[in-house]
Amino acid sequence: MLGLRSRGLKFKRGENDPGQLGIGSEAWYMERKQIINQLVVAGKMVIDGDMLKLTRDGFLVCDEIVERLL
Repeated sequence: MLGLRSRGLKFKRGENDPGQLGIGSEAWYMERKQIINQLVVAGKMVIDGDMLKLTRDGFLVCDEIVERLL
């Protein structure tokens, strides 16, 4: 999650490996998809390819975003 503050989080939406449950895995993304979409609509995050990144507004509330994603 520390990477979210700098370069962003890499995630793999298309990965079908049910054994991989870490941050950025398909399972992780699917469990948080609604939260992520809300943050994108609110202008706090952007999806850039396979990276989830904070916007300038999101950086200001990064701790709260991380709490929601954990």
